[in-house]
Amino acid sequence: MKLIRYVLLGFVLVTSLASAQTDSTERAKMIGLRFSFNGLNLGGGLGGKYWLSSQSAVVGGLSFVANSATSSNSQSSFGLSSQYEYHFLAKGQISPYLAGGANLGFGVVEDNNSAGMRVSRTSFSIGASAIVGVEFFIVPAISLAGQQAIGATYTQYPNANVSQLRQERWDIGLGSSSLILHIYLGRI
Repeated sequence: MKLIRYVLLGFVLVTSLASAQTDSTERAKMIGLRFSFNGLNLGGGLGGKYWLSSQSAVVGGLSFVANSATSSNSQSSFGLSSQYEYHFLAKGQISPYLAGGANLGFGVVEDNNSAGMRVSRTSFSIGASAIVGVEFFIVPAISLAGQQAIGATYTQYPNANVSQLRQERWDIGLGSSSLILHIYLGRI
């Protein structure tokens, strides 16, 4: 119970500090923390966002995904991502945007083969995406954003030494849906 109190107290202190350092009418040069959640596959990430002007921003971050399609198949991955956002409205509480993103990922896939043996293989991926989203400013220093990515990813499995495993593949289509919390810390 004490841990919950400390977490809430820390959140209130950080948001109070962030609210005191930002102006609701101008977003240029704002910098903040970004926490994302990517749905039911236990994916998410931590990163930062910097507003280049009142209508454009750059984002960078780390992402983590862990999922299991069946009891015999699991996958976990770590990635680096970047994104450029163009916001259509320079001011106001609601800010729709289009973005372009790139990502680089590393992962491990574990499968049970037909003989009942556990097969583990690493993966490397690179991808690009087009993103549509909307950011809602709750207060000038805190916002929630929702976005949908459409992208293409190339994945290679360099140690796939079992003949029935594919060593590379392309995935094209609807990417991840994300819910993102931004906490802006001020201007630089």
